[in-house]
Amino acid sequence: MLKPTKTFIYALKAVVYMIAAGQPVLIRDIAEQEGISFAYLAKIVRRLVLGGVLKSKRGVGGGIALAKPPEEITLADVWEIITPSSAKGDCFFGEFPEWCGPDQKAEDCPVGKMWHRLEDQLREWMSQVNAKEIADYFNRHGKRVISSRSEFYGRTLVPAQSPKPRKKGQKGR
Repeated sequence: MLKPTKTFIYALKAVVYMIAAGQPVLIRDIAEQEGISFAYLAKIVRRLVLGGVLKSKRGVGGGIALAKPPEEITLADVWEIITPSSAKGDCFFGEFPEWCGPDQKAEDCPVGKMWHRLEDQLREWMSQVNAKEIADYFNRHGKRVISSRSEFYGRTLVPAQSPKPRKKGQKGR
């Protein structure tokens, strides 16, 4: 069975979390609530920010949020940012195996051709599904979307908060 990577799932969870929050949230809060390594999630979020799906703001009232309306963010957008696509000329097996002749071309391989067609079809389907549809689906069906430890809708989300002022003479973290 073709399965999405853990990185893609976490990226999609972050996007859906942003829809539910409706306001900037801190990466740390998502990581803690979902049991994801902060460093791992921060790398994923950085890629989503660079890819234009999320935006980040530093300082008071900062955090991460959707960079555009959820109807404009497709699964394909997230997939393309997170999951590197294999080039059409790449061998499906990584390196040309010994049973391929020295003049064998990747585009002649029946397995490679089939795999690239499958990737194209998957990408086409994902471009037709947006993040809001996914969030709405889970909301309608009362499903847990982010983790088994927290309900997606109807729970108290932890919004981004400004840091508490330090007392005089108190050092920061």
